[in-house]
Amino acid sequence: MRERGQDRGLGVTNPKVFFNDFVRRAYEEFLKEPASEYRAKHAVGEANIMAERVWHWLHQRDPSKVFHSPNAGRYRQELVASVCPDFQLVWDVADGHKHWTLTRPSRRITQASQTRAREGAFDPLGFDPGFDTPRIVITLDDGTERLLADALAKVMAMWEDIATSQL
Repeated sequence: MRERGQDRGLGVTNPKVFFNDFVRRAYEEFLKEPASEYRAKHAVGEANIMAERVWHWLHQRDPSKVFHSPNAGRYRQELVASVCPDFQLVWDVADGHKHWTLTRPSRRITQASQTRAREGAFDPLGFDPGFDTPRIVITLDDGTERLLADALAKVMAMWEDIATSQL
């Protein structure tokens, strides 16, 4: 069986194909089960990897589209500062899942354990998110809590815009 990206002849080197075949797909699967830590970590991982794919694709083709960043890490910092502050949370959750403890000065979380499923009284597929539904919660280093789904929705909108307008 061929992967969807291979059917286009570009494989997954093209970030627009990567976005459609991996990032969007992981996000859609997360939305079907928004309290699944597995699906959440997969979705944030793919959304974070997208920064690498975009930077590698554009840094020689049109450096202005990646803020003339010398590397993908700096590109991520520019995305956070100039485009989507919530990308920092997605980046941190993905890196926290990979490394457990983060020491990067720009982080908003330090430990992987700061992202967890929270039980709810209502079924997330049958009730509006305003109800007490199960969800993934991020506890920031300053003690505030954010819903992963909210941050990820903003990051997905950013990638959608970049995929449409720059790739």
